[in-house]
Amino acid sequence: MRISFLSPALREILEAIEYYEAQATGLGGELDVDLQRTLDFVLDNPFLGSPYDRGTRRVLLGRFPYMVIYRPVYDRLLVVAFAHGKRRPGYWIDRV
Repeated sequence: MRISFLSPALREILEAIEYYEAQATGLGGELDVDLQRTLDFVLDNPFLGSPYDRGTRRVLLGRFPYMVIYRPVYDRLLVVAFAHGKRRPGYWIDRV
């Protein structure tokens, strides 16, 4: 199984990493490591993410207040959004 990203989701990831790196040197890298651990977990356990909205699933990052919203599609996982847990709920819904 492999992971693919919608362009807006990839942009959200990069913006979050840049934001945290601007807050403190190295913090963006720590977010990236947390995200990679989360994506590895999802790859190994694609159906353990909590069922969410419109056929998607979500999994929370361990340290940062973000969630990966994804949809299992045949032989891959499609990341629909990288969403902050407390901001603009459902803004990504038109992507599915």
